[in-house]
Parts: sequence; structure tokens; C-alpha cells
Amino acid sequence: MKISACGMVLVCCCAVALSVSSAHAGGAFSLDLARSKGLTEFPYGEGTARLQVSSLDDDRFPDGIVVEIDGFAPHRVGIDDGPWVNYGQWAGTISLSGSREAPSIMFEAYSGGAHCCSLLRVITPVDGALLSIAFEPAEGELRAKLPSDIDGDGIVDIVRESEHVCRRAACTARNAIYNIVDGKRIDVTSEPRFQAYLAQLPEPETR
Repeated sequence: MKISACGMVLVCCCAVALSVSSAHAGGAFSLDLARSKGLTEFPYGEGTARLQVSSLDDDRFPDGIVVEIDGFAPHRVGIDDGPWVNYGQWAGTISLSGSREAPSIMFEAYSGGAHCCSLLRVITPVDGALLSIAFEPAEGELRAKLPSDIDGDGIVDIVRESEHVCRRAACTARNAIYNIVDGKRIDVTSEPRFQAYLAQLPEPETR
């Protein structure tokens, strides 16, 4: 195993078998970071993106990934739910606002455990740097699907079915829709134009 430094973060370089599916704005890739032995690379716009498992203290307990994209400084994405690396991951490249911006990377992991959740991060270029945007966990396994522009306004709509809504010790779930504009996550769930789409989704559930 080759260990390299990325700022103050130790990076465990891990090779990953990629399964590519067609997508309207890049591609989708299934990952297996737990079985990897080298660097993960996949197309990103006209360049190349790289994913590496990162660990701040102990290689046995990875707590995030380091994303490297041609033309940008390496960016570490923390993921608090430790077991995610053992259950399969997914990544996709997509332009969030049509042709008006560089493609972004969606990284999804499956937490495992009693409350099995999809963990989603979107890594997007903002003002010449990479910004990581986190979403609340959503009940169930990997969605492994690129989002689409539901209402035709040129902005991709990110749907999170059975998204957890937790207040103190109590958690409920909801179906939610988000836009990302200029590096900001915008909740558009209540917008009238999305109500017909939301009505045909399964009822949200939690375990």
C-alpha cells in the first residue's frame, strides 16, 4: 500500500473497478473502495478525476475521500459514518446547470448497519476551487443514478427519497428535491412545479 500526503491528510491510494453506464452529462461509475489496491480514475468533463480513501489517524478506519480533478487543488470530503467504505460506493459526473458551468462529481456511499442509509456528497467547482455539499442521509441502499432536470428550467433536480429529518432523538422521513446553484444547496421541495412529481413517489419510510 502506498501512502502519500495530501495537505495534512494521509491518503490510502486505492484501485477501483469501474462500471460505466451512459449518462446525459458525463458518466456513472460503481466503486468498490474496500477491495482496491491503487488510484481510482474516471473521466471528468475533458479531464480526469481521481478518488482516494483518506484516513486522518488510522488506515483501518477511513473517514472520507480525497478528490483530485485536473486544474483544481485536492479536496478532502469527510464522511462521518465510518462503515461506508465496506458496502460499495457510486460516483457520477454531471453538469448541474446545463452548459453554464463545469461538471460536478456526485459521490454516494452506503452506510450499512441497522439504519441503512444512502450518504450523498456533491463536489462542485466554485470560484476556482472544489466545494463539497452534504445531504442528509436517506433510507435504503445506493440510488446509483444521475439526477435529471424534472421541470425543464436548465437546472438539475436532485431527488432524495426517504430523506431523514431528525430533531433531537426522533427521526421522520420525507421525499425532498434540491437544486445546487453557485455552490449553494437550495431546497425546492415545496415549489408548486414539483408537486405532481412528488405525488407519484413511494411514501417515505424509516426503519
